[in-house]
Amino acid sequence: MQASSKFSVDGDTEDDDRSVVTSLSRNTTGPIMSRTTKKTRPWKLRAGSDNPSDTIREEALKTYEPTYRMEPYQTFSHSKTKKVIEETISTCLNGFKYPSEGNYAAASAMTKKIPEAIVQKVKALEFDRYKIVCFVTLGSMNNQSLSVASRCMWDNSLDTSVSYTYKKDNFYCSAVVFGLYKE
Repeated sequence: MQASSKFSVDGDTEDDDRSVVTSLSRNTTGPIMSRTTKKTRPWKLRAGSDNPSDTIREEALKTYEPTYRMEPYQTFSHSKTKKVIEETISTCLNGFKYPSEGNYAAASAMTKKIPEAIVQKVKALEFDRYKIVCFVTLGSMNNQSLSVASRCMWDNSLDTSVSYTYKKDNFYCSAVVFGLYKE
């Protein structure tokens, strides 16, 4: 037994072939409620415009069903993640010269490039349902000290962090990767 209701989100009638249709259904043999959205037109005009060149592409929404899992199939691996961090930082900073004074644009760009590369490679390890967060600190070594700290509210059995510090001639790079399980 399946009950279904259809309605138009954008105010058009259901007979209009350009309307966006959302379907809600309740299936007694499957999950309690499933919501899918489909878009029957690949584009729409910007609000208040009649010019076809002012179009916006619409993307289909993903459908998620509840998994009812409280634990991951594969837990977050410290050793694999640390290896990825070490390789990524050494690759990105190979031949990098930290500026002694003045123009820090290269260092600023590097602190944006390194976390993006690390997150991309850690996600490739396929820790399902883990959110990956990375932050990088890059600075010069001039006989000063620096403390980097973070505070998180998380589940100690599933959420974790991995850190690594890379030191070269006159600079250091510290990276911290957080693996946060999403239920």
